[in-house]
Amino acid sequence: EALLHFRRYDKQGLARLALQLTLVGFALAATSGSLMFASQTGDLIANRIFVIKMGLVALAGLNALWFHARGSLELLDRGARVQTVVSMGLWLAVIICGRWIAYA
Repeated sequence: EALLHFRRYDKQGLARLALQLTLVGFALAATSGSLMFASQTGDLIANRIFVIKMGLVALAGLNALWFHARGSLELLDRGARVQTVVSMGLWLAVIICGRWIAYA
């Protein structure tokens, strides 16, 4: 029955809300990450896992740019769903790499 209530919500409205929350979360993470990077620049640049993490962040950013360039927020089609799954996978990998940095 909960699924029936979910169908009443406007998909584009929910997508826009999710985008706003994502941008706020990313800004907070980028700010704290930049401060951490500034305190350990040499060690982090030499860390292979950190370099992989930054590559994954770049791929996630390119995926987000492509998502919005193709109008996926309005389309909400199969391609948008695939990009959403790819985005979630990339960000999960970023989190995992972030945890591994201390051990590499």
